[in-house]
Amino acid sequence: MSRQLLMTEIEFLQKNLPLYLAHWPEGKNDWRPAPDFHTLFQLGVHLCALPSSATAILAGASDEEIMQWNQPLTEGDGVELLDLLDSGMYHL
Repeated sequence: MSRQLLMTEIEFLQKNLPLYLAHWPEGKNDWRPAPDFHTLFQLGVHLCALPSSATAILAGASDEEIMQWNQPLTEGDGVELLDLLDSGMYHL
């Protein structure tokens, strides 16, 4: 993936994720659309951690280091996810 394509995706997330997080359904962190899918919270963590992951990728981090950036939260809500997104955008 080129740097420009990566930045385009990150800018889309920066613009749209706060809108989705403003409507985070309280008490639904463990909801799964199907038994073998990630939970709503796991999906939120993945999406909000993408800017941090992009920073690690652009810095030449190993795959193991990048995976660590994708698992920064184990519980929380839309507020914590927005903080994660903002932190990643700051470092990018």
